[in-house]
Amino acid sequence: MGNGPKVTLMLQCKVDGKWKKLPAPISPNGRPKPVPGGTHYLRYQRNCWKPVGKDPDAALAAKRRCEIALEGVPGVSIAGASVGTSIQSSERLKLEDATEQYLTDTETQKEPKTHSACKIAVNQFCESCPKVYLDELERRDLLNFVAFLRKYRKKNGELLSERTIHNRFENVITFLKDFGVRGLVQLKDWPEYEEEDAVPYTAQELRLLFAQVRPLNGDRG
Repeated sequence: MGNGPKVTLMLQCKVDGKWKKLPAPISPNGRPKPVPGGTHYLRYQRNCWKPVGKDPDAALAAKRRCEIALEGVPGVSIAGASVGTSIQSSERLKLEDATEQYLTDTETQKEPKTHSACKIAVNQFCESCPKVYLDELERRDLLNFVAFLRKYRKKNGELLSERTIHNRFENVITFLKDFGVRGLVQLKDWPEYEEEDAVPYTAQELRLLFAQVRPLNGDRG
């Protein structure tokens, strides 16, 4: 298997107070070293990432399965599902667990406003999607999500703007990419919106604006 596809076992952990993904530390006997609070990921095929849990031995086993799957061996897949072999469903990543992990990561790594936007979008996607496992998702689930957003009403009874729908769709695509789920939608599937034309200031508005700015400039020095 030395010439097979490269799969790197990575570890997400806190370094100097910041979350980072680094190559997992390996002991002399070839087993990953346990790191408190760390989560293991597999990195493969350019920039595909798959979370494989906190247990070092389980992560190493997942790495080996991934290497075999990438070599095209029948009966083994990266997601843990199988054809002709008995892979336990507990080894597959649930959408619910992926959501919890992703939102935990964004809460520690992103600004509060960004985290809030991600949380709303991903939670609404889960609300609209009946699938249990991440590897079950297909194009139809994302199209249904757009339809769900177009019918959704805010507390004041208003529908979401097309710009908001686009942004939430984009947030879900980013969420899925974080777990290596790509290529489910086509360019034509993305919600479209029109940018509003900027309204220029009138001469009167500019005079009022500059009148407020000048005293501030005059106070300097």
